[in-house]
Amino acid sequence: MNNTDLDIFNKGNFQNINKDFILDTLQIGYEMSKIQEKYNKTDIDTLLNEFHDSFTGIQLGYELVNIDKHGFDCKKSLYKDIFLEVKTASISSKAITATFNDTTYEKAKAFMDKKLFLALGVWKNMSELLFVCYGQNKKIGEYLNYKIDEFQQRKMVRSTQTISLNQLVFKYGFDIYTKYDKYYISSLLITKSKQFIELDLKRIKDFKELSV
Repeated sequence: MNNTDLDIFNKGNFQNINKDFILDTLQIGYEMSKIQEKYNKTDIDTLLNEFHDSFTGIQLGYELVNIDKHGFDCKKSLYKDIFLEVKTASISSKAITATFNDTTYEKAKAFMDKKLFLALGVWKNMSELLFVCYGQNKKIGEYLNYKIDEFQQRKMVRSTQTISLNQLVFKYGFDIYTKYDKYYISSLLITKSKQFIELDLKRIKDFKELSV
C-alpha cells in the first residue's frame, strides 16, 4: 500500500459525531420504518422519491404516480396522457437546479412533446414544499439532446445535465406555484439570486390557478 500526500485527504470538515443527532434521527427512523413496512417500501431512497413525486404531483393536479424505476414520475389521470417529470431541490442548496442523470435521446425527444411537463420542487426540509417551478418548453429537449451529443463526442464517464432555477424561469418561461404568500416566496427567490428582482409577481401563482 502507498502512503501518498494527495490533496483529497485534506478536504472535508470533520467534527465529533453527535450522539444526540443519532438518537433523535433513530426515533424518527423508527416511525419511518413503520411506514416502510406498511406500504412495502423497503428502500429509503425509493420511499422518499415516491413521497416527493406524489406530493409535488398532487399539488399540480396529477392523480397517478409511477412506482416503476423507468418512465416519467406522474400522469395526469388514467385517461389523460399528460406526464410529469419531477425534480427535487433544497432551498438551502447553494445552487437550485434540476438535474438530469443518464438522459437518453428518447427522453430528450419526449421533452419536445406537448404531453410532458417538468416540475422542480423546492423544499425547506423533508416535508415542507415551498414552491414548484413548473412548465414546459421544447428547447429543454433540444438542450438535452445537444448535451447527449456532447457527452458521446467527448466520451465522458456519465451524461449529467443541469438546468438552474433561473434558467427555467427566465430562459424557458416556467412559472412559480406555491401555497404561500407570493411576497414571501419572492423574497426567498431574491436571496438565492438577485436576478429574481426582475420577476413579475404575477408569475408567482397559487396552486389553485393551475389549469393544464
